[in-house]
Amino acid sequence: MERNDGFYFDWAMILAREAFEAGYSPVGAVIVPKRGGAFSAASRREIGNVQHAEFRALSLMAEQTPLSNVTLFSTLEPCIMCSGMAAVMKVEHITWLVDDYWGGASRVYNPDSTYIKKRFPTMKKAYYSELTKEAQEMWIEYLTKTGHADAVHYMLGL
Repeated sequence: MERNDGFYFDWAMILAREAFEAGYSPVGAVIVPKRGGAFSAASRREIGNVQHAEFRALSLMAEQTPLSNVTLFSTLEPCIMCSGMAAVMKVEHITWLVDDYWGGASRVYNPDSTYIKKRFPTMKKAYYSELTKEAQEMWIEYLTKTGHADAVHYMLGL
């Protein structure tokens, strides 16, 4: 049975909700091989600067299988650390639901750079209006609860 991107974003949203309900940043990440096989999924489960959902999912996947020809689905645009890790691990594509204007990697990289074109995965925002809206609402609530309501404008571009 072939699944579409929406299926994987639904899965990532389940992980983001679990993280949010546990008091962590509402981010979920799912890694899917192009030709089937092992999957990896994670959410942020620690408060710290390096335990991002994407980082955790990449680390788990690397233990199972080579990462070439995989797609990373995330509820939030990956940061420069996570997208750099994905590049080193030869992830082919990265896609996300919510832009991160604060720390998203696509705002840092020069897409015209020969190095970026050769080494980095293709990166694009996905458009699933209901999922994107839900993910944004979780972020607004999370930032407000954690005393960072002023960051909503910077992070989400709202």
